[in-house]
Amino acid sequence: TANAVAACRGCAQAHGRTCAAAFGGAAPFSRRRPRRDPFPRPRATRPLSVPSIPGAMAQFADADAMSVRPVPIQTSEPGACVGDLVLQHLNARGFVPFHTTLAQHLGYKAALFLGLCLYWTRHGARLNPQRQGWFHLSAREVEEATTLSRREQDTVRDMLVRAELLEQHLAGRPAVMHFKINLRRLANRLEIIDGGAATVESTWTWFDKSISFYRPLGDLAGGAGGGLYLSFVLRRQRRAVLAPGGGSGQVQIWPEEIERILCLTPKIQRTIRERLKRAGLIHVTPAPRSGTLVHVNLHAVLACVRGQAIAPL
Repeated sequence: TANAVAACRGCAQAHGRTCAAAFGGAAPFSRRRPRRDPFPRPRATRPLSVPSIPGAMAQFADADAMSVRPVPIQTSEPGACVGDLVLQHLNARGFVPFHTTLAQHLGYKAALFLGLCLYWTRHGARLNPQRQGWFHLSAREVEEATTLSRREQDTVRDMLVRAELLEQHLAGRPAVMHFKINLRRLANRLEIIDGGAATVESTWTWFDKSISFYRPLGDLAGGAGGGLYLSFVLRRQRRAVLAPGGGSGQVQIWPEEIERILCLTPKIQRTIRERLKRAGLIHVTPAPRSGTLVHVNLHAVLACVRGQAIAPL
C-alpha cells in the first residue's frame, strides 16, 4: 500500500538499504567472499517455530522516521482475519524465543541473545554432536535475527564472558566467531536444582513458556525493546479477540507487568509507546488504576510486514 511504500522509502533513505515494496524489485544482495566454515552447517529444513536469520528491512533511526504517514491503512481482508494474516506472515519468517527467566537475571538484550544461542546449541547437538556445543554466528547474522547492533552485541557478549556463561573464539577462513554456552554456569546463575548434570535438552525445562520475538516487528518498533513490546501486545490482543466476548480487542497493559515479563523499565515503555503511537501502529487509551488500554493497528502492521523485503524460511 501507499503507506507501507512511504515507510520503506524513508527507511531506505535513512540507512542506504532498499525494500522490494518501495522499489518494485528484490532487495540487492551483498557481494561478499564465501566463508570457509570449519564446521559447515547441514542443509536441513527448519520448522516454522524456530529462530530465523532473515534479511530484514532497516531499523527506523529516530522518532521522525517512525512518524511517516501514521494514517490507518485499510485492506480488503475482513477485520477478524487480519490478526491471523499478520501472525501467518510473522511465523513464516520465524522468531527468536525470549525467556523471561533469563531477562530477569541478565537483562532483556542478553536474554534475546541467549535465546538465539540456545536454539543453535540445540540444533547443533541434534545434527552435529561432534561439535560439542560449539556453533558460529556472525555479528551480521545476530543483528538480522535480533535487531541488536554490533555495539549492543559486544556489550552483551562481554558481560556473558565475564560471567563465564559464554565461551567464544575465532575460527575459519575468513575468521568467524564461534560460541559455546556454559550450561553448568547458566544453571547455577538461574539457581536450577541439579544444574551440574545439565544437558542441551534439559535446558528447555528450566523456562516457562517463551515469548516469540518477531524481528520484523523489531524493525517497525525501532529496536529490540520495541519489538518485544509489540510482539507481546500483539499476542495478548489476539488471545483477547479469540476469547468469548472479546469485543474490540483492546487489551489492558500494566507497566508493572511489562517490567516483570519483558524487563523493560517504565521509561523505556513510555518511549516505545510514543514511538509506536506516532507511527500509527498502536492506539493507546488511559485505563483506570494507572493501566493502559492498547490496541494494535493490525491493518497498518500487516501492510508494513508485507512491504518488508524479507524472504520466508
